[in-house]
Amino acid sequence: YLEKVYPNPTDNNLVLQFRDGAQNEIWQIEIINTNGAILKTFNKPLTYQTQIFTADLSPGVYIVRVASTRGMEVKKFIKL
Repeated sequence: YLEKVYPNPTDNNLVLQFRDGAQNEIWQIEIINTNGAILKTFNKPLTYQTQIFTADLSPGVYIVRVASTRGMEVKKFIKL
């Protein structure tokens, strides 16, 4: 479902781009740190692109976890 995560590395905002129509099957998006702590949770994206504010995150490596009706998908990103 998740086509792109950009810009990566990021500073203030991260954009998640889904395959067209996939947003209808996604029920949750989470931002997780490398210790496994869930820092942000979002429900059901409304469009094929979702912007996430990342300026409040400390510099480091994070994981985007997308839960859908077909399972989970994870992508890493770097916060500068």
